[in-house]
Amino acid sequence: MSLARFGVRKPVVANLVMFAIIGAGIIFGVGLRREFFPFVESRIITISAPYPGAAPEEVEDALATKIEDRVSDLTGVKEINSVVAEGAANVTVEFNEGYSIQEALVEVKREMDAIQDLPDDVDNIVVDILEPNMPAIIVAIYGDADERSMKDFLIQTRDDLLTLPEITDVQPGGYRSDELRVEVSPERAIEHGLSLPTIADRIRAAMIELPGGTVKTDTSTISVRSVGVEEGADTVREIVIKATGDGGVVRVGDVAEVFDGFVDTDLVTRYHGEPTMTLTIFRVGDQDVIKIANQVKAYVSGRNGEPNPYGVTKADLQEAWALGSDRFSVAPPPGTLITTTDLARFVEGRLDLLLRNALQGGALVFLTLVLLLNWRISFWVAMGLVVSLLGTLTMMAVLDISLNFLTMFGLIIVIGILVDDAIVVAENITTRHEKGEPALVAAVKGTNQVAWPVVSTVLTTIFAFLPLGLMNGQIGDFMNVMPWVVGCALGVS
Repeated sequence: MSLARFGVRKPVVANLVMFAIIGAGIIFGVGLRREFFPFVESRIITISAPYPGAAPEEVEDALATKIEDRVSDLTGVKEINSVVAEGAANVTVEFNEGYSIQEALVEVKREMDAIQDLPDDVDNIVVDILEPNMPAIIVAIYGDADERSMKDFLIQTRDDLLTLPEITDVQPGGYRSDELRVEVSPERAIEHGLSLPTIADRIRAAMIELPGGTVKTDTSTISVRSVGVEEGADTVREIVIKATGDGGVVRVGDVAEVFDGFVDTDLVTRYHGEPTMTLTIFRVGDQDVIKIANQVKAYVSGRNGEPNPYGVTKADLQEAWALGSDRFSVAPPPGTLITTTDLARFVEGRLDLLLRNALQGGALVFLTLVLLLNWRISFWVAMGLVVSLLGTLTMMAVLDISLNFLTMFGLIIVIGILVDDAIVVAENITTRHEKGEPALVAAVKGTNQVAWPVVSTVLTTIFAFLPLGLMNGQIGDFMNVMPWVVGCALGVS
């Protein structure tokens, strides 16, 4: 029994399948992850190794070369690159396609733990996967407030945003780094018999963090570190630099003035002609860029004392708005707080374009077929387009394919192909019915007559896109979503 005959003889089953596809498409389509470009799993692992105070030549010989030797023999290594600078070495290890990056991460960490002859000052080698990220939206504050107030506000805002779901990477910019400046009074230093190098050494010794060895227990090994004093003007003033003969002590505050300020660098950022500082919120991995942007905009609205632009129906956006509103009730922003460079709007624009194309294409098909055939055939051709698109969204959810620039472009392309196939089948059925065949007989025979030509057309289109899925490397990972989307859409149709 052919598929057309089955649908005609058992219309209840066919209608249930159709409604199931429509329902699944609506449910899964709303929950699809949205992003600008498709997520490509990284094949690069980074190794960051600090070596405080060491020259680049010493870092290369004592650190970078040893790291390279340990990872070069690992399975699946494609390329190793090292960047050596004063006080640090950064090594990137790229693995071959198809090799599990999580297994590679475990192996690299194991190799780093096995290095025994590293310098004593090298204590914290960080091994991580290089995750691709892309800016989602930027938060900016500008105005005539003092630099310290704006920076403290920006850091607080960054910490608030990092507590929200989906947001994991926020990079501040536009401000100078903090600096503690100690201005020694020569008269008081001479009075206490202290030199500038002595004072500097005492401050450095009090603030440095040093490894203190390990303590082994029956169940674990505990690392011990000596922690320096807190980096603040008040704590630096209390650092003891000398003991007197009468049992007293000389502190930094007795011989110097300590100021908490900023590094003296030429850094000027402006927005609308006024000083500004920014937070760039990145989408990391497979996060939803539109959810990230909406959460940020909801928080900024609350932080400015404005109503929630998204209402109270979405829990995550209400949470972000409430957090900002609570901060506003304590103190308003020290300047004008805005969102800018909202890159999520490009994704929303593509979604709107897809929806408009689908609606316009369906309307044009319906009107054209009404004029040339009849309204019933026009209705079912348009319904076939809707069912095919919703079925495609369902398949995308099952295959974990996101709505992005490439997948939406593929859907826009395939709309025209779906309409063409539907018109061919509908016109053939109508022609046979006009020649005197009963409606049901014309539906079965008309569909069967053009079934294989239509299937051949679908297959040739799928095969035309197939090479995109066979490409190797990062470009292949990037482009292989296109044939999947086209194949799903044409297969469902």
